[in-house]
Amino acid sequence: MAGSDPPARLRAAHYFVPTPNDTQINDLSVSVNLLFQGSIPDSESGKGPAMERCDVVLTVERDNGGPGSVTKAFGNALVPGVRRTSFVVARLCFCAFMLVTAAYCLLAYIPFTYQWVINYNLVGWLPGFVKCHPYLYWLALVMVAATLVPDLRRGETRRLAVGFLLGHAAVGVGLVLRPVLSGIENDGISFIWSVAWLFPLLWLGAIDYVAKAGEIRWTAVAERDSQVLLAACLTAVFLSALYASLFCVRLVRNGSDAFPTSDKLIAFSVSVASHLFAFALLFASLKLINSISRRFSRGAKVEFLLCHLLAAGFSAVVIRKTILPAIAFNNGLAALYSLAAGLSIAVFLMGLSLRLHRSEEQVSRGLRMALGPITLPGLSSHYGIALWAALAWLFAWAVPAAAAMKDWDFLLQKLSAIAIWPISFAAFYTLTSRARNRQFNTAVVMLIAASAFAIYKQVDASRLRLPFLNGATIDMSAALERYSAYDVSLRVIREISSKSTNDSSFYEYLREYTNILPSTRVAPVPVNLVDNLKRTEGNKPNIFIFVVDSFRRDYLSPYNKTVRFTPNIDAFAQDSVVMENAFTRYGGTALSEPAIWAGAMLLHKQYVLPFYPMNSLQKLVDTDDYQSFISMDPILKELLRPSPWIVELDKRPDAHNFDFCWSLKELEKGIDERQTSRPVFAYAQPWNIHTHIIATEGRTVPDGEEYPGFWAPYASRVKYMDACFGEFIEYLKARGLYDNSVVILTSDHGDALGEDGRWGHSYWVFPEIMRIPLIMHLPPKLRGGLTWNSKAATFSTDITPSLYYLLGHKPIVANKLFGRPLFTATEQERIEYLRESYVVASSYGAAYGVVGGDGRWLFVADGVRDKDYFFDLSGEGDGRLNPFTSNTRIEQQQLIRDYIGAINQFYNVTEKPQTAGAFDIGWQGRPKGEQ
Repeated sequence: MAGSDPPARLRAAHYFVPTPNDTQINDLSVSVNLLFQGSIPDSESGKGPAMERCDVVLTVERDNGGPGSVTKAFGNALVPGVRRTSFVVARLCFCAFMLVTAAYCLLAYIPFTYQWVINYNLVGWLPGFVKCHPYLYWLALVMVAATLVPDLRRGETRRLAVGFLLGHAAVGVGLVLRPVLSGIENDGISFIWSVAWLFPLLWLGAIDYVAKAGEIRWTAVAERDSQVLLAACLTAVFLSALYASLFCVRLVRNGSDAFPTSDKLIAFSVSVASHLFAFALLFASLKLINSISRRFSRGAKVEFLLCHLLAAGFSAVVIRKTILPAIAFNNGLAALYSLAAGLSIAVFLMGLSLRLHRSEEQVSRGLRMALGPITLPGLSSHYGIALWAALAWLFAWAVPAAAAMKDWDFLLQKLSAIAIWPISFAAFYTLTSRARNRQFNTAVVMLIAASAFAIYKQVDASRLRLPFLNGATIDMSAALERYSAYDVSLRVIREISSKSTNDSSFYEYLREYTNILPSTRVAPVPVNLVDNLKRTEGNKPNIFIFVVDSFRRDYLSPYNKTVRFTPNIDAFAQDSVVMENAFTRYGGTALSEPAIWAGAMLLHKQYVLPFYPMNSLQKLVDTDDYQSFISMDPILKELLRPSPWIVELDKRPDAHNFDFCWSLKELEKGIDERQTSRPVFAYAQPWNIHTHIIATEGRTVPDGEEYPGFWAPYASRVKYMDACFGEFIEYLKARGLYDNSVVILTSDHGDALGEDGRWGHSYWVFPEIMRIPLIMHLPPKLRGGLTWNSKAATFSTDITPSLYYLLGHKPIVANKLFGRPLFTATEQERIEYLRESYVVASSYGAAYGVVGGDGRWLFVADGVRDKDYFFDLSGEGDGRLNPFTSNTRIEQQQLIRDYIGAINQFYNVTEKPQTAGAFDIGWQGRPKGEQ
């Protein structure tokens, strides 16, 4: 600063606030305040310009101190900031630990998540978390205990703090002696634990409130209608533009041109309108809170508390409408849990807001203080908001890029959107702090909001077909359904605002008979595909069944002539029967695999045990004296009856999946080494192309391989399996086994590979998930004299009845719950088994479908989201979403009801069973009557 005297004070970090305790140094006096404790007085109070918490204030004065004082001054000023940061980190870690623990217990309560997430370790890091849980608990407790040390010295908080620490220490000792998570069962106790783990957040928030609320100087509430309205509108426009840009980027990246321009324009317009509607409701709610608060002398405190009550309600609605339905938790207890979780989160954040506020500062805006924990620094400038917008865009892009393949029903993506909402509103609320204030009449605001809500609900519930410029019509409902797979923010709005339809009793019926709890005692019912199963005379063919998990038919050249990477399967299909219209009965392995073995539809329960009376395929193998080679996944280990004639494939201790090539090599070795003349039965179920496995392996593609028009990580693995399958067919031919073998190549279900933003199969019943390949090679001696129709609708449950028929066990019992023989001696016999329509279902949720028109259309009744869909399957591709009439809906819903009723009657379920949402302490994990 040579050449002229420095100014008496220099302003930094956008605003300057004088401080009374500047530190004197030699040439300069420096005061650095990291304002972690709250907001600085604004122009509204007459004490200086508005300043946001966490901005850095640098004041400089000339003085004559020692040369080492600059470093000391900065150090002294930064210490409070470090303390505040440590405090926030400790509290957030404690909160995250409690929420993850509560979520784990809730997953243990729900049957299908208990089976797959808890028992089968589908989430790789969870076993480690469970193993270390008692010690992580102590770490979290020590961290939060450090933040409560001052409260142990205060008279008004001492009892609460001591009780909190002693109580949680006792729990910690109990966890070390008897860990809760490692022994948790699928019963009502797990639900109690899921709620209990939320209680520490409430207790901590109560301590914070008692400690800090009384110290704050609350004043009459300030009116800032213009600021709130402008922030709400800017947030709505920002979110719409954010996800519209992500939609364009992902569409270009996927190389998809299947989204017409007219659909894009309509969808984006509705997205803007929907976001404006949502944040208009937020503004109306905040306006009502402000109006109530103005009636009190310390209205800012009332506004602060009511804002957190609003946050609790919003969190509960989000959890109930968006999160819990995805895991098939959709009944009364779901509402209770949502309220408990929403209240716990809101109270925790309330305490954090109070702790971060500077006690000496007056508070005239409860809303601004409530937004404190989620208000980022530096947002009072346009540069700061631009940086925030860029970071928000990167976050919104990174979550689906990293997690979409493992995301269940868009859950992680929706949570990321929900996280962006309040932070964006806080950012724009800060940016608009200088807006000129205008008041709005509360009654008028509420009337406009109510009208907007009614109009939005009417439009969203209808399937409008709008004329467009080119004369074509747009099915707005279909366009929004596809667009919301990319715009997850719009998806959340639509899910939150969804209402019960006139068909609510039907969807409730679906939920009542889906995911039946283990507490519902169901005795096994024999599934007899023939009246009298006994060994038939003559030599038996070998049977090889390869059920490739998540195998899509459009990645096979027999179904898609553009495929060039499955030459061996194509050659195999040339002398086999290719069923062109094959479907799985269940979307998802959990019920699809047992249904293949049963050859019939099953009760929606995991599982009716013992399964052997229903296990038609194993009974056939045992009756005809086969030597079995089977890939035993966790399901089959539970369902198959142990037998000395079963050789288990894929027993590698280091295997993280069933590799097709490895299974075939083991099978070849087993066939060569067997010491019996028994015919061979083999059942392999490779996981190579399951999206979860592909994501775990890093989506790698061998160097030099390209698959235009296909998803390369999936296609490259199909090519790999094709080569191994070809080698196995050559092995059978070389051993003279091929012409005496039934070889079946199929799948338990398909998968979504990015179509309209969807990945995996979740609980969905969409065409790409329900359609499967089914290629069957028959020995010439069996094939002769049989008739079939490869274009007729066929199902995975038809495999076992077909094997019965081929091995001479006939006639097959005609039952709409059973599969049918695909090969018969006469055409008339084949026709007698046909039906006009067939019901299919999800393995994991209350979603059912009807396949009709010989596989030319699919009606879907989604009881998770209370929606219906109709797909035209007659053309190319995965099916086109079409409008349908109310009569179609009524007819197909009744058909689904009839099928569910028939299943209940067959399995002797005479009373309404308990499903996820029922509460039966101590019984869910085992059949009633067994203790």
